[in-house]
Amino acid sequence: SSHGTTAPATSITGNKITAFRISGAVSGTSTSSSILGIYIGSGLADAISNQIGSLDGTSSIVDSTTATTSTTEVQGIYNFSVNATTMSNNTVGNIRVVNASATTGGASVVGIQANTSSSVTAIANNNVVGSASGPLTVVTPGTSTTSLVRGMIMTACIATATGNTISNLTSNAPNTST
Repeated sequence: SSHGTTAPATSITGNKITAFRISGAVSGTSTSSSILGIYIGSGLADAISNQIGSLDGTSSIVDSTTATTSTTEVQGIYNFSVNATTMSNNTVGNIRVVNASATTGGASVVGIQANTSSSVTAIANNNVVGSASGPLTVVTPGTSTTSLVRGMIMTACIATATGNTISNLTSNAPNTST
C-alpha cells in the first residue's frame, strides 16, 4: 500500500457524479467549494475509477452564480486529509462555472486536487481531465483576478503523477490561470 500503514484505505470507486446544476448567489472555495464531486476531508481514502461530469459532453455539472464579490469554485475530486492517497483512473469533464456578476466575483474549477501533508505520498495516475467534448470552463464578465481553471493540483505532499491527460481548459476571465 502507498499509505505507509497497515490500516486499509477506504475505497471510493466506480461512482458517477454528473448531470446537475446549482444557481443563485452561491459561492465558496477550497473545502467550502459550492460543488465538491468527491471530497476526502480526513482518514485514509483512495478515489479510483470515478466519473465526475462527462468527457463526451452528454451530461454536465454547472455552477451558475450571481455572487457579486465572492468566488464560486467547483472541485471534481479533492483530498484535503493529512493522509496518503491514490487518485487514479478517474475522469473529470464538462464542468462549467459561471459568475454572472459584472463586478468582482470570480469563478474557478479544479479537476483533481491533493492537498495533504508534506510527509505523505499522493499518487495521481492515468486520470483524464477535460476533453474536446467535455472541457472545464470558467465564464465571468467581471474584473475578478481570482478566477482560474486548473486540471490537477498536487500541493503540500510528496507527489507522484504519471500517465495523466489534461486538455481543453478554457476561461474568459481577465487573469486566466491554467
